Amino acid sequence: MILLLWLASSLDYLWSIPIGICFALLAQTNYALLHEAIHGILYPKAHINRLLGRISAAMFPTSYTLMRHTHIVHHCCNRSDHEMFDYYYSQDKIFYKHIQWYGIVTGIYWPLIPIGCTLLALSPSLLRNHFWQKFRSTNVLFEDLTDKDFMIMRYEILIAMVCFFSLFMLLDLHWQQCLSLYLMAGFLWSTRQYVTHAFTKRDIIHGALNLQTSWLMDKFILHGGWDLVHHQNPHLSWVHLPSMANQSADRVAFWPQYMRLWCGPLPCKEQAPKVLARKNYTLLGKK
Repeated sequence: MILLLWLASSLDYLWSIPIGICFALLAQTNYALLHEAIHGILYPKAHINRLLGRISAAMFPTSYTLMRHTHIVHHCCNRSDHEMFDYYYSQDKIFYKHIQWYGIVTGIYWPLIPIGCTLLALSPSLLRNHFWQKFRSTNVLFEDLTDKDFMIMRYEILIAMVCFFSLFMLLDLHWQQCLSLYLMAGFLWSTRQYVTHAFTKRDIIHGALNLQTSWLMDKFILHGGWDLVHHQNPHLSWVHLPSMANQSADRVAFWPQYMRLWCGPLPCKEQAPKVLARKNYTLLGKK
């Protein structure tokens, strides 16, 4: 990824398009590795797993500790009201729900993460602000974070910022090209985050899809299309996800599911599932 940032900065701006496509694909692999580290299964030794996770998080760029916390919340709150972006209740503000939804589909969701991390590094108290309690999608995200978590997150973000600044100085990177590459990666990442969950049944564990992607994309995302298998077995390495196919649902074609996203959110007709306790999450898929 660093090589592609340098290459894009060294060539004419038009080269940012083909280079950006390659960068966007590699960024999905980087996130897939971060995702493995978040679940503690990227490397057997915990301290090396954390180190590798922090390196991947820095390239995102974000905080490993923050992503680990919010991702576990995702597994505990999947398809609950806290993560219901594809449906809305009659009392919801429909305009706001559409803004929120198309923010995910168009990739606007991604820039909020590095921007939020920068603000967090400057003022950790931001995540403890009561402002976040006003929204269903964020009022459970940060409630279990400890003072130690906040301190670690701040250090992770500051170190990532120093590393990026050093790369810009040493490699003479151009911010316009780098931003273009990251926006392309962010668009692909953002749309992928919800395509496996959109319009699925409202079930904490089974509210996901096994998506049929191309052979090449499947390699880049490290079998990330097997999201239902992953939610049923969150502690299983990406290497083994396809082997669990006979214990899960059939795969769904990617493009029809993706095109459904652009139709917008729909009225909710299902009851919200009960949020999964974290202690129960740790037991998922284990015998």
